[in-house]
Amino acid sequence: MKVIHTSYYGVDYLWKEQFYVQLLSALYANRHYDNIHLYSSDIIKKQFEEVGSPYTSIDTSLFKPKDNITYSVPKLLTYQAQTEPFLHLDGDSILFNKFTFEKTKSPVIFSHPDMEGFRDLQASTVSEFIPKLITNLKKNINNKDYNFISEVYLDLFLKLHSHHDKNILEFFNFSFIPNMAVVNVQDVDTFKAAVEYSLKHYKKTKKEVDSSKYGAHYLEQLLIHQHLTAYSEEYRLAAIREETFMVAKAPLTVQTNQSTEIKNVSWPFSFNTSYKCKCCVNQSKTKHTLKCVESLTNFLSFDFGGYTHFSYLQWNQLFQVIVIAHIVDNFGEEVMLNAHRFFKQRYKQRGLPEYSEAELYYELLRDNGLFTKS
Repeated sequence: MKVIHTSYYGVDYLWKEQFYVQLLSALYANRHYDNIHLYSSDIIKKQFEEVGSPYTSIDTSLFKPKDNITYSVPKLLTYQAQTEPFLHLDGDSILFNKFTFEKTKSPVIFSHPDMEGFRDLQASTVSEFIPKLITNLKKNINNKDYNFISEVYLDLFLKLHSHHDKNILEFFNFSFIPNMAVVNVQDVDTFKAAVEYSLKHYKKTKKEVDSSKYGAHYLEQLLIHQHLTAYSEEYRLAAIREETFMVAKAPLTVQTNQSTEIKNVSWPFSFNTSYKCKCCVNQSKTKHTLKCVESLTNFLSFDFGGYTHFSYLQWNQLFQVIVIAHIVDNFGEEVMLNAHRFFKQRYKQRGLPEYSEAELYYELLRDNGLFTKS
């Protein structure tokens, strides 16, 4: 199975926290599946080659600067370019364990539901479904707050309503909108048809989508899902059977708003992991608590139940310490140091710290000078 990353951020290289997480994601994917291919820019390609590329191949031919306005467009172009079954991982998604996707009956498998708690909404037509959300009838729909789902998906959908074909409207359903941090595609033709519908829609509505804060979510996660729901009975039935997700809830969440800086963390620090049990198909959710920074020592080899999607939490220095530990322990100190050296001089030139909090705390917890004495 072909494994893929897409990283395209215009004219700059990946920043340290992004790079460390994506490096670990690529290293594990290559270990599990014997390949990992990157679709990216010349700048990011050069960055990985200078550090020591973990990639089987790096393709810079797909994207142009104009593709970067709505940031999901490069991913859609990567999807469109595939001709065989594939596994696409976001750079902030890590498979600590190898997952076997072929046994699942769904033609496409995604990471997890993007909007939890909306599976009670199973209206058969858009005319029945949308008014409930517009009027925000909290008491009538299990006391759910629909403001966020309206902001992320519904507002733009309504604004561009006339651009959708009849089948999309007929089978409209928010209930199983996926988060596409992981995308495993077995039925390439069906998935590509959905991607091409989304890209065609984007070409017609580019101005509105580009100006929307959540245009990337709308274009990728809503429209691809809606097309699959409308045109693939196999996918639609798999969604009803809840077979379209790796895990039932977001794999990593923090319980309270916390600073990304360790020095400003309010202790105890708690986070939740959701994962599928290694021994059975049951879903598990576990709360973890760090009483102080020293207790992080017990989490340096933590595997998050086999899979996690860091998302914005990749910037949190506590999780960065775990990422660093995984790179060192599983792929060697030199791999980690090569990545660190890439940033050291560049950050110094920009007036940024040569060492991150995570690097310094890793040294403290491991009682070594891996970075400062290298």
